[in-house]
Amino acid sequence: MHIQGKLRRIRYWRNILKDSETDLAGHPRIQRVADKIDSLVWSKGGRLNGEKVLVFGTFKKPLHTLRDVLSNRAVLRFLDRKAPDDASEPPIPAADACLNNIDSIWKEYERISLNETISLNRIFSKDQLEQALRNGKKAYESIRNRLANHISDDFTMELPGDVAIRSKKQVAELLRSRLINELICRGESKGNLDPSKLKNKALYIWVDYLESYFDKEEEETESLAPKSEWKTPKWFSGDDKQIRRLDRIADNVLQEDLEDMVNKEMDYISGRLGFFARTLDGDVKMETRRVLQAQFNAKDSFPQVLVAQSQVGREGLNLHKACRTVIQFHSEWNPGVIEQQIGRVDRIDSFWEEKTKKYTDLNPGITVTADGFPKIDIRAVIFDGTYDHFQYNVSKQRRETLNAHLFGELLNEDALMDMPKEGEWEVLRNSLKESAPEFSPPDKDIIRVKNAV
Repeated sequence: MHIQGKLRRIRYWRNILKDSETDLAGHPRIQRVADKIDSLVWSKGGRLNGEKVLVFGTFKKPLHTLRDVLSNRAVLRFLDRKAPDDASEPPIPAADACLNNIDSIWKEYERISLNETISLNRIFSKDQLEQALRNGKKAYESIRNRLANHISDDFTMELPGDVAIRSKKQVAELLRSRLINELICRGESKGNLDPSKLKNKALYIWVDYLESYFDKEEEETESLAPKSEWKTPKWFSGDDKQIRRLDRIADNVLQEDLEDMVNKEMDYISGRLGFFARTLDGDVKMETRRVLQAQFNAKDSFPQVLVAQSQVGREGLNLHKACRTVIQFHSEWNPGVIEQQIGRVDRIDSFWEEKTKKYTDLNPGITVTADGFPKIDIRAVIFDGTYDHFQYNVSKQRRETLNAHLFGELLNEDALMDMPKEGEWEVLRNSLKESAPEFSPPDKDIIRVKNAV
């Protein structure tokens, strides 16, 4: 019987690899999770819902593949949008990278069109997809050219740390790219913004970079003197105290360090498909992690999905400002690790708290058990009937034991369910269940992949 089970698993995986032409992107785990993320992030017409998703996993290759699948799908979602009046296609970020990866984008289109999750009625071939991407590139460049009138090389001289900015053109290009991507993220494709608001937005994007990259305590910077005093521009609106502090720091760093940060960001934004979903693993330096954290916490910016290796992303990062959904792509043995993952979004002043406050203001007297009450959304990915399933069950049992120790639960979930459901037993069962707080997600939030063996 044991050997027969192994043979069935071998046949199953052989068929999976054959059907997906050895393409990991076609693996059912990756496709199922991508489908779920799409349903959480996107609405009809290529519009973003305003909520981001955090994914935790263990193995780098499938995590990177999931990132690429999500970014490929994002390109198709953008093409599904209505084009601005002066363009034949909506603007497409990183169009050159899209054209270089057109085979993988087309293959993803074939997969999701079969599932009827997207329908680009005007595109029926890879050649038509290529033409749509080229037109989307032109629309993107049109917006970028309009932004160049305001976010120019001269504009960089009004930024904090201007002394350390040697490559003005590269910094201006980075800020324009970020501004365009944020417009696309919000579904605004024309870029008709007030020049003062546009410059203020670009300034604060740059401030986010400096705050993230030069993460130093106040006492470490008090002795620093700016090489050039930052002069408040006429168009500036806001508090300039923190900006002057950042100016002191940036003026005193090596120009090579600042250029390295700018070059890496440009590579991610325009040179790769990873603008929509980005990975956080052991290869990502600490400075880049902080920059990535700031971008993920901004609601109207990319990335919309952060795919993190558990050992790297589960501690020391606050990822709660725009996200309340955590997907556990690979199972964990230790429920403490899972709690650490959830802790990235379960923090003070979190997106979840913001939604809860709005909900309770609109529904006074409502309780947390009511349908629709905002919650932190935890979803585990499990292959039914496999070792993956066994690992999840072990972790679940350990979590129940931990809850009993920490929260005084007298009986675990399974024991409560095994009690008779009538008469005095029902009263006792409900009393025991309600006597302790409930922190676990319901079983319906598990993403199951059926017929694994």
